[in-house]
Amino acid sequence: MDEETLKLYFNIYTDCWKLFKKYSNPTADEQFWKKLTDESMEIRNKYPEDNELATQVMIATLEEINNVYKQKAGV
Repeated sequence: MDEETLKLYFNIYTDCWKLFKKYSNPTADEQFWKKLTDESMEIRNKYPEDNELATQVMIATLEEINNVYKQKAGV
């Protein structure tokens, strides 16, 4: 794998980690979820549309934030 591809992988994982860290204490507030959605779309749009890794890592990140919320809310 070349250096440019490794950097792309690093950036995808790093961006999703930062998003998870920022939103890792989810609330029921509608504004929280709107900001999360908006920011996740901004991050996803940084990468080519056909980059399946960026899509899958973002989906997993959002699902985990939702799981944290459900666990916290006792759902």
